Amino acid sequence: MTAMLGIQFVAGIYVSSFYISEGSSFSEVLLQSASFPILTLHIVLGAATFMVSLYAFVIGAASRQKYILLVLLGLNSLCILGAGISGVFYLSTKSAVYTFGMAMFWLLAFGFIGFSQTLLRSSSKAKS
Repeated sequence: MTAMLGIQFVAGIYVSSFYISEGSSFSEVLLQSASFPILTLHIVLGAATFMVSLYAFVIGAASRQKYILLVLLGLNSLCILGAGISGVFYLSTKSAVYTFGMAMFWLLAFGFIGFSQTLLRSSSKAKS
């Protein structure tokens, strides 16, 4: 998850810096992304990152992890979803507010997954 978030961050910076949207709707932008592979990678990796975060939450719930861990994993998923929604709006409007939203949600997601990993490591040390 951490590696996916890191790659997503670098791809997002590249897209925000160099991609110029000619469309006004998200569907038009998606059609144009065929000629801009980094944007396509960014979108696909964003969807995959969200799916992995949901999978981590479901596995945590199924294995009856601590409540705080489930909260952190749930917040991680919500932040990744929020970054994706901000990205959709950014691609259609090019408003700097949505770039800020993507960055803030990414930072929060990175923090929540980091706290989750720390909690898991400390609980596994306590068991051994």
